[in-house]
Amino acid sequence: MFNCSGTSVMSMGVMLFQAYMAVLVVWIAIMFKDWLAVLINRYLPMFKFVLPWIDFAESKLLKPIEFVLFTLAAVLGAYTGFLLSALISYPMLNKPSITCVILGIRYFIRYCGNVLNDFNCWEIVR
Repeated sequence: MFNCSGTSVMSMGVMLFQAYMAVLVVWIAIMFKDWLAVLINRYLPMFKFVLPWIDFAESKLLKPIEFVLFTLAAVLGAYTGFLLSALISYPMLNKPSITCVILGIRYFIRYCGNVLNDFNCWEIVR
């Protein structure tokens, strides 16, 4: 991030989002470890050194990563809800329940992921 100011509300939100995305990338790598291993072994063998890191993160760091990810998601949702509640020109978005809606989207996305796993959609890659 360029021109970062620790006192700016927008800069704090961007830093929070960057931290959330970094933890999310690690969590996604853990969740799709087998699929990622197939792709790395087939197309990018020079990145095989990443696979032991993912195994270590899965065995030792999965619970802390999930806790940090949940905490960052809740704070980011509250931050987004706060910013949307400060809007004056969009009365539909200026509701106290917008934070709950934003946080509820996470459960919908997780449900869709479970449906995809039930139908074994990831077998196409192998």
